[in-house]
Amino acid sequence: MTSLILYLNPNSPGKVLIWTRVRRKHIITSEIFYGVYGSLSTQPKNYSTKPKSKRYFLVRMANQSPIDTRDYNHNMDYKEIAKSGYNKIADRYLAERDQGGANVQLIHDFIELLSPKSKVLDAGCGAGIPITKMLAEHFDVIGVDFSKAQIERAKKNVPNAHFLCQDMTQLDFPDKSLDGICSYYAIIHIPREEHASLLANFYRMLKSGGVALLCLGAENLIDDIEDDYLDTRMYWSHYDSDTYIKMLKERGFSNIWARQIADDSFETAKHLFVLAQKAPA
Repeated sequence: MTSLILYLNPNSPGKVLIWTRVRRKHIITSEIFYGVYGSLSTQPKNYSTKPKSKRYFLVRMANQSPIDTRDYNHNMDYKEIAKSGYNKIADRYLAERDQGGANVQLIHDFIELLSPKSKVLDAGCGAGIPITKMLAEHFDVIGVDFSKAQIERAKKNVPNAHFLCQDMTQLDFPDKSLDGICSYYAIIHIPREEHASLLANFYRMLKSGGVALLCLGAENLIDDIEDDYLDTRMYWSHYDSDTYIKMLKERGFSNIWARQIADDSFETAKHLFVLAQKAPA
């Protein structure tokens, strides 16, 4: 597999330009790729200049002979990029995070569906504010995050919750042991090939009739690495909204609602929030 770094072309909707971040220059090639993210085809002999976007998209795809990527690390640990990034920017991320926007308000629908003292997992809890703190006012909450710095802050910010520093894809709580699972802006930092098994594991851990509020991707994005996200390197990966709706249904969830919420941190970006339920016994 060859990994190509692609920029969206603002001068021609639907087209992307080949770019090498390592060499920081163009590779002049006979091909420009058409499509958005993972849905790519080729047309010959097209080339134009580098757009001004600060973000690039790393796309894993079949070998393309015009591309020289020998400087690229094919064994890159994508999760480590996100984990080390959040370790570095824990305080700044919390300071700049929206504490009361439309995304945060969605948590009230989740809370209303659960009984007081229900056992709830906050998967990707970060520093615990605002979501874990809001949940802990009503429920017995376990917060999980793979960033040690975030967990250290969460323990101080929400002393009435329990916390575990662990990769959420490795959780092994007993079957049907949780009343609810909530996850904000965390699944999108996990390579999307792991999302189906993650959702299946969430379903396994939920009790019959349990509910999940999940933040997922709204657009098809194989791998996205940004070198200057709050002065650190960060990674994202996700499918589009329709794929997630289908994926949840295939794993047994019934969707109560699904909404796309704008992301104030990046122009035109949106995330899919889904409130879903495991079938009652």
